Amino acid sequence: MYSKQNWVNGPDGGTPLSAERLTHIEDGVLSSHIYKRDRFDAAGRYYSPVTYWWADFYNGDESKWKKVLTESDVMGLVIINVSSGAGAKKDEDFAKQAAIARASGAFVIGYVLTHWGTRKHSEILTEIQHHIDWYGVAGVFLDEAVNGWGDQESKVAGYVELYGKIKKRFGPEFYVVANPGANTVEGMVHAADTLMVYEQAAERYLAGDDTYRVTPDYYRKYPSTKYWHVIHDVTTEEQARAVLAKAETSHVAHVYLTDGHFDPERPLETNPYAGPPSPWLQTLQAQWCRRMLPPAAAPAIPDGDDPTTNQILAVLRDRGIIKS
Repeated sequence: MYSKQNWVNGPDGGTPLSAERLTHIEDGVLSSHIYKRDRFDAAGRYYSPVTYWWADFYNGDESKWKKVLTESDVMGLVIINVSSGAGAKKDEDFAKQAAIARASGAFVIGYVLTHWGTRKHSEILTEIQHHIDWYGVAGVFLDEAVNGWGDQESKVAGYVELYGKIKKRFGPEFYVVANPGANTVEGMVHAADTLMVYEQAAERYLAGDDTYRVTPDYYRKYPSTKYWHVIHDVTTEEQARAVLAKAETSHVAHVYLTDGHFDPERPLETNPYAGPPSPWLQTLQAQWCRRMLPPAAAPAIPDGDDPTTNQILAVLRDRGIIKS
């Protein structure tokens, strides 16, 4: 975040402009661009990967960060997470990684735990300040947020209050994301600018509303940029297309599909965010974000024994409807 500088005249008059001062001004210009409230257009779609990785820019083309930052025209949110938060002190590698992410067009936010509404607001605000001072983030990712159902209902007001405190301290343009990981009561919509309202497997995402309602009706009263769907265990192109087809009708702007695997029976041994998605899956969802998803490849049908049927198949192949 840009902070105002106090200027003094030099001994011979005039105000000297050092490289440090000029860089600070440039940072301020960048900050004013990043903090625009219309950063996410209501009609837009955004590729927002879960980037719980070490800052690995030094790995060149093998960098996990570099692999996801290639979709610059549809880049959405990325998360700086040093050690389940901002860390104990500034990490220069993460500072550089955050700068690289910003330059790619990503909207950089900092990871902060809320412990399902039990962590003191003062601690959260202090950690957000560290993220700003050390990594220049434009927003916060409040993890372990409540969904408001059942016993969590009493915690919703605290999150709405925290949202107000964040805006008051860091400015109305500072972006707040909360992660309940599931659909929420309507009150939680007022606790963040964006909610990660789905963070589960593809199979459940496709199970149908009778099994699990990803998008409650009241979500549609608010912009689609309010919502972020993260779907792991996407195993085939057919399944990925089905997931994107459901996202198409689910009033969501931020998406992330990964073929990373999570086993609820072995939660400490499986991590769906260990690396970026396979290239084919990243390409597919980026095309969806651009509203340029190509049709599925035509099915392959071999010739048979009937000449008439084979003539029909030849015509279909010529028209690209089927493959050989």
